[in-house]
Amino acid sequence: MASALAQAGTNRPALLQALERTPAAQREGMQFLLANMPPRDLHALSAQFLLENLSLAHQAMQEAPWAKSIPAEIFLNDVLPYASVTEQRDNWRKRLYDICGPLVKDCKTPAEAGQALNRQLFKLLKVKYSRSRRAPDQGPFETMETGVATCTGLSILLVDACRAVGVPARIAGT
Repeated sequence: MASALAQAGTNRPALLQALERTPAAQREGMQFLLANMPPRDLHALSAQFLLENLSLAHQAMQEAPWAKSIPAEIFLNDVLPYASVTEQRDNWRKRLYDICGPLVKDCKTPAEAGQALNRQLFKLLKVKYSRSRRAPDQGPFETMETGVATCTGLSILLVDACRAVGVPARIAGT
């Protein structure tokens, strides 16, 4: 983490503030984010963005019926992250939690919840596959606003929706 802070340049005070304001029970998560974020995020993300993301990720895990079955390492790698690839860094957790919570309220396992989201989310948001989009790796807000995304954009939206409700998810591709 010291290396990440050293790379943060003028944004170092914001990252230190995020770390200092993190509740003790969530400190491991903030340290994980700081140690693993790409240089562009080290230089740009605000303390508020990181603290809100961290808090909402922990809240989702506390509320998920499957939370006790998710190891800490899986939470850190597949629920906590605020981004998947190079997409715009949207503050999506609260909005997607509000949209997706009702879709998974009766699910008992993360697999059930992930399947429910995959079946219902794109129809609910009126989002579809299209190559006529601004960027292949657009963030979830742009996908929801435009209604179109590539496979990558749809994957980012689904991963973020899963993470918003405490379902471990990540993008895998070739």
